[in-house]
This record gives sequence, structure tokens and C-alpha cells, in this order.
Amino acid sequence: MNRRLMALLATLGVCAAGTDAAQATSVTNRNGTYTLDLAITLTTPVPEGASVICTFSIQVIDGTAIITESAGAPASVSGDSATCDMNIPYRWYLGSDPATDAVSFSYQVQMVGSGGTQTTIGVPPINTHTTFSEDTRL
Repeated sequence: MNRRLMALLATLGVCAAGTDAAQATSVTNRNGTYTLDLAITLTTPVPEGASVICTFSIQVIDGTAIITESAGAPASVSGDSATCDMNIPYRWYLGSDPATDAVSFSYQVQMVGSGGTQTTIGVPPINTHTTFSEDTRL
């Protein structure tokens, strides 16, 4: 039976057919918050109307499953530095041994200009390669 389904059933206090109570309740609950306090040195001045945007991702590898959580925030810019403070609250029901699970994190920082636009087109026919070409200034 699918491990995630067994975990859900165990959380609800139900034993799945073909499993015993000990196997169905072997799910480990993990919850908390991951915080990234990111200090950024700006080597390029932020143009008027532009902003600095940060993203933060956490991945937990639970046996063969990968769970991803993400957050994003605008940076606070002051002169040649910026900061991003991001929080990712989480609640995971992990089915494998917690000692073998691993957590990794990544972040990305982008300078986004004010010249962005949104364009809407019709859905292209099947097997069509669609290319978008735009010009902007930063």
C-alpha cells in the first residue's frame, strides 16, 4: 500500500487492510519553522523603479519522496546592501526513519526591473515551439 496513504490513515487512527497497527503508526511527525536571514551586498546599484526579490526553498528527502516548501519576499534595500528575512513553517508526516532523512535548502536573489509586462496569447497547437522575445532595461 502507498506509504503516504498509510501515513494519512495512521494520522486518522485507521489501520489499512494488510497492515498491522505498529506498521501503520510508524509515521514521524515533524513541524517547526525554517528561517533564512540573508544579507546581500549589491555590486550594481538598484535602478529607480526596480526591486530586489528573494526566494528560499527547503527540501526534505523522505526515503524515495521529496517534499519541497518555498517562500519569497522583497528585499529591504539600503545603499549598497539589502536584506531578506523569510520563514517557511512546515508540518511533515515522514514515513521513513528520521535518522536517514535529509533536509537541504537553497536561495535565489534577483534584481527585477519595473519594465515587466504580462502578455496573454492563445494556447498553441500540439507540438508547437513558442518563443517569447522581449527587450527591457535594468
